[in-house]
Amino acid sequence: MNIILKNKIVFRNMFLFFLLIIPFNNIYSKESNEVLLPTGQTVKVTDVYYYPNNDVYFISCMYGEAANIILPDGQTVKAKYVTFYEDGAILAFTLIDGQELKIRFPNGDFVKTTEVRYKRDKTPLIVKEDDNIYSVFLPDGRIVKAQSVFYDENGTLKMVTLADEESIILKIKGKEIKARQKIEFNDNGTVKFAK
Repeated sequence: MNIILKNKIVFRNMFLFFLLIIPFNNIYSKESNEVLLPTGQTVKVTDVYYYPNNDVYFISCMYGEAANIILPDGQTVKAKYVTFYEDGAILAFTLIDGQELKIRFPNGDFVKTTEVRYKRDKTPLIVKEDDNIYSVFLPDGRIVKAQSVFYDENGTLKMVTLADEESIILKIKGKEIKARQKIEFNDNGTVKFAK
């Protein structure tokens, strides 16, 4: 299911890369078989999207091809989908089939995954654990299981729809509230709404 919001789109329950909020007027596609990545590697791709300044935004590698990605913690992985920030830093990736890795969240917890999204400071923000279930690092440092996640165009966490059976105690205006379905956040990371 796709939801269009003010010139932005959120793809629910699809690849991590498509959980991104994409301003359509800033991203464009070109036909290309080989692309030089910000990492210096050339890969064969089926799809590529660029920023207006011609820097690579997103790639989808051809079958049998992979982008070699060096993660902030030093691990090297092979990815079939990669999304980059404008400065060339990795925003998100999906590993090739059959590969899995452990990602350490800033609070020290490890999560096994095949997909990761990073904040600009290179700390993991969200990882995919199972089909349609994600581990999301909240602004207060806790991790929740989620079915869907919404970020604004700057990468700021705006909303989390919690996974079934998941709940979390939050403070809103001095009161403790048990969230069981949805959490919305202000731009500064404080909780705006929870139910």
